[in-house]
Amino acid sequence: MENILLRVKSRKAYKELMNLLQEIGENEIELVSGTEFEKQKCELEKELENMNEGKAEFTDLDEVDLELERIISQYEDKAIR
Repeated sequence: MENILLRVKSRKAYKELMNLLQEIGENEIELVSGTEFEKQKCELEKELENMNEGKAEFTDLDEVDLELERIISQYEDKAIR
C-alpha cells in the first residue's frame, strides 16, 4: 500500500482530482482525511522518539511465538470439546 498527501491549490483542480479518484473505485483507493494523516504521523513520531530515547518496550520474537501458541491451544482445546 502506498500513501500520498496532496495539497490542492484550486477548487477546479480539486473537483477534477476527485472525479478521477471516483472512477478508480473503492476497492483500489481509500481517501484518508488530512486530520487522520496528521494524527497518525504524530503518533508515529512519538513512538520513534520513545525508541530513540530507550523508553520503548520490545518483545522478542520467541516470546511472541510462545504467547501465540498458548492462545491458540486455548481455543483448540475448546473446539475439541
